[in-house]
Order: sequence, then structure tokens, then C-alpha cells
Amino acid sequence: MLTWRALILTGVLGALACERGPREGQAASSSDESAASLSAAEQEAAARAAEEQARIDAEYPSHALVTGVQLPVRAAPEPNATVIGWLRLGARVRVKTEGTPSPRCATGWHAVNPTGYACAGQGLEIGSEPPEADASAVAADREAPLPYEYLKVKEDLVPEYHNPPTRDEHTEVMAWAARYLALRARSPEQAERMRSATRGTDAPPARVARFLDRGVIVAMAGIVRREERRYARTVTGRYILRVQLHRKDGSTFHGVEVNAERPLPIPWARQDIRPRERLPDLRDEDRRSGDWRFFRDAEAEIIPAGTIVGSWQRREWFDGNVMHVLDGDRFARAWYIGVAEQADPPFEVADDEPWVHVDLGEQTLTLYRGHTPVYSTLVSSGDPAHPTPRGIFRIQRKMITSTMSNLGGDVDSDRYRIEDVPYTQYFEQGIALHAAFWHERFGQLVSHGCVNLSPADAQRVFEFTWPEIPAGWHGVVTHQTSFRSSRVWVTD
Repeated sequence: MLTWRALILTGVLGALACERGPREGQAASSSDESAASLSAAEQEAAARAAEEQARIDAEYPSHALVTGVQLPVRAAPEPNATVIGWLRLGARVRVKTEGTPSPRCATGWHAVNPTGYACAGQGLEIGSEPPEADASAVAADREAPLPYEYLKVKEDLVPEYHNPPTRDEHTEVMAWAARYLALRARSPEQAERMRSATRGTDAPPARVARFLDRGVIVAMAGIVRREERRYARTVTGRYILRVQLHRKDGSTFHGVEVNAERPLPIPWARQDIRPRERLPDLRDEDRRSGDWRFFRDAEAEIIPAGTIVGSWQRREWFDGNVMHVLDGDRFARAWYIGVAEQADPPFEVADDEPWVHVDLGEQTLTLYRGHTPVYSTLVSSGDPAHPTPRGIFRIQRKMITSTMSNLGGDVDSDRYRIEDVPYTQYFEQGIALHAAFWHERFGQLVSHGCVNLSPADAQRVFEFTWPEIPAGWHGVVTHQTSFRSSRVWVTD
């Protein structure tokens, strides 16, 4: 199966071929001549992509627009069959035209490219041509470090509406919220009964889907206006007053490709470094020769966090302490620099097999294909109270986005919830590799057990590892499915 990237390449190559038309006075060139102008690798990729597209057209002739928020793909046309993946609102997939009805899916289970079945009545609009999408049904953008725009709730009890309210309706809802907050200050128990009520004058307004507390982060699909007020439409199809939200763009930090020009080891500054100089320890006149103290060099230029330390030479022991030796007889303490070094895994790997090495002691992550390192970066793993597990794991679930909560103190509160965390790859129960756009402390221990990456790095790792996400899918499961998975080796 070719990936979506291969299909895109087909279009690119086709465009290039269109631009290479005959010059004035020349006979029209044949397709063979156009093909000859492409490299052998490009020709092979284009041929594979064309072959794959022909297979899809033959086996899955119909087009489907996903209209459900998150639609499961199952291993068999049965409601209790194993979930092998998910489709997401706004995405497009190819399906077989004929469906298989069942008592719990009268509209029919349709086979989805490349595998599995989805119930049309749960959120598929099917046609012989690509159905037109609602402009508000925004699909995740896999070409971007952040697949959606993210907004953080700025205060407690922000209403999320089923539909954009009028000004008077919003005023009424905020009055209810003010009464609730006042009651909560006096009696939390009574306030919770008020919030959970289903009827009566104190029940939450029915037009509100839910109230969001400060720290919750939602993914936005667009902006709508009503009575001169702007409402953010979430990817789940609900509405929040835009002024009650704060945009989160995420860190611009990213790692580097590892190659002949930039081989391992790669030393990363985990925080701002003021290099130190080594001077004799003058406190003890009878000291042994070789006793030294390291003083911060006030004149030395600061090495910024998140940069490669070009002056790094090696590690060295000094009186029981590890120091990094820099050019010019300068030094840095061990925890200021994380060094990504070549790792030989304790398992067999094929030459083309992608896998991930996470070094918790150094707070680095390195991507490998076979035994060849290809990418290096800084990460943020679990803090001392929530350590990241060590061991050899396989990616179990891989999702373009996944909702999480309690990810670490840098989100301002443990009450927060983040919807649609980007580029999530679970490798041990609820522990995952994923993007963290709410902090910039890469190289430090700040998470609740997961391995945090910058948005660009998370996207890079996501596209590199197995399983590959089929075109139009939002995520896949590798356990008890045909999808192969990459290994994640986590060490100290």
C-alpha cells in the first residue's frame, strides 16, 4: 500500500510533465520521452502511485465524506467487531459501493480503503463523486506542525454551546454561571448539585452543551458571527465565545537531520548555559594537587536552550562530578547538556525498519532506520512524580490527534483537559509520544509520563514510524490488526 505522500507525488509529477510541453517548431513529445526526463526513482514512484490509484478505483469505486465526529473502523461488518482505526469529521475516504446492512446498521456497512468496515449511518456521506463538504467541517492538516488551531479557556465556567447564541441568551447563561460560582465559594456540595441538576430554575441552560473550566484547550475549525460577536466553532461542532479563549501556537523549536555533515553525537543545550572556568580551590591551603572549583564565567556568552553546543568536546570526571568540556577551557555541568549518541538496540532490526530511541538521562530522542540514525532532538519526559517507563515497547495506537488530561504543571492547572493533542503515538497504556504546544521546556522533566515533543518534531516522528496512517484515516490500532508497528526503546 502506498501512502498519501506517494499519491501527492503522482500529482506533482503530473504537473511537471504538463509544464514540459513541446517547444515551437518541435513535434509533440511522446509519453516515453517525458518519462525519460524523470529520474529512475521518480519514474518508479509514479508507476507505483498510478498502480495503487488504479487498484483503489477498481476495488473502492465510491467516495465518502466523513460527517461523524469520530467514526470507528471495525475489522468486520458487525457493531461489536474489533476497532482497527478511526475516521474524523471532514475527512474523505474511498469505499465500496455496496453496503452490508445489519440490525444495528440499516444503512449498511461499507468496506473502507484499505481495510475494515464503517457504518454509513454513523457518519458517512457516500457518492459516485466526492461529496461537497460543509465549510465548517475542517479535516486535520497533516502537512502542518499543528493539525488544527488551538485555543485555551481563560476562565472558569465558560459555556460551550450547541449553536451560536443570541446576545440575550449568552447574558442569561453567564448570569447562571455567576450564581453557580458564588454558590461554589460558599458551599461546593450545593454548587455541584446545581451544576448536575437536570430540571428546575437552577438547572444549567439547555442550550449549553457543557461548561469548560480554565485550562481546557479545544481545537478550532473556524469562526462564525452572530449579532456582531465572534464564536469559535470547535472540531466537534460546538461554539465558544472567542474572547473567552486564548490562542496557543506552540514552540518553534525542532531537531535536526542526522547525516554525514552532522553525525552523532549531537550535544543539545537543555537550558541556557553560562559556561564555567576551572580555577584552583583556594579555600584549602593544604589541598591536594588537582583539586579545582568551577566558577561561572561572567564574560562568557550564554549558550541558549534548544541549540546545538558547537563547542562541546567530551564528558570528563572531576572529583566525582561529571562536567562537559567545551572549547577554550570552558565547562558546563552535566544536566545542562543532553548528548544524543549512537545506540545499538538489544533487538534485531531490519535495514528498512524505523524505530525510536528515547534517552531519559539525556532527554533526547533519536530516530533510526535499521542501524542508521536519521534525526535527533530534545524531549521532555515524565517528572519525578510521574516517571516515564523504561523498556522496549511497540506503538499500540497512532492518532493524528487524541484528547488527554493531566499532562503536567505547565498547563497552569491539573484540572485542565486538552482536546486533540497532535501526533499521538501510544506505546504503553496511556503513555505516548506526542506534541506539546503548551510549553517550551524541551530538555527538562515536565510531563506526567508521556514523551513531549515540539509540534514540528512530533510531526516528523509521526510520519517516520510504523504504522502508516491510510489516506483519509485519523488513526489506527496495531494490536490484533494487520498494521505493523515500530518499536520504542526507552533507556536511562
